[in-house]
Amino acid sequence: MADETQMIPSAAHSTPPGAARSAPITDAQRKDLEDTEARLREARDKDDADAFAAVLQSDGLLRDTSLACELLFAAVDKRMRIVDYLLHNPIPHGRIFNASTAASNAIVNAALNGSWGAVRAILDAGHTKLESAGCVKMVVSSARGSGQMDVVLRVMRANPPAKRTRMFSRPTGLHFE
Repeated sequence: MADETQMIPSAAHSTPPGAARSAPITDAQRKDLEDTEARLREARDKDDADAFAAVLQSDGLLRDTSLACELLFAAVDKRMRIVDYLLHNPIPHGRIFNASTAASNAIVNAALNGSWGAVRAILDAGHTKLESAGCVKMVVSSARGSGQMDVVLRVMRANPPAKRTRMFSRPTGLHFE
């Protein structure tokens, strides 16, 4: 598995082959992108991984940020087929969730919405590092409140104690380092 801190440049996903990276997207490309994102939403809403895969295979303009949002929404909406597809299948642009930020955001939002299956699927795919002490605290608090102690243990083991305690280090109030 690739290092989860490796970032795939987003400019590579939003720029057609042969075009300069700084070239603005045309109106036709913007409309195509909006249509593609609408088809992705429709497939996600139906939890249809085959339709979702077909849209990804057919479009070269999709941005990695669009796909990161799809993971977040699928996790929150408990669309497990889409979550599994995004975490485990290569797409034309390569593996998209090497960036820890997308997975961290999806874990936090899924935990806050009680989508524990999605949280576990993302953790099982190897995305266990959360972005900040606040993220760790939100996931751990939500998991404890819901009795999901396996999630509490996995998140606390994967994130160093400094991330868990730094947020409230002074007794006089909040202290952010």
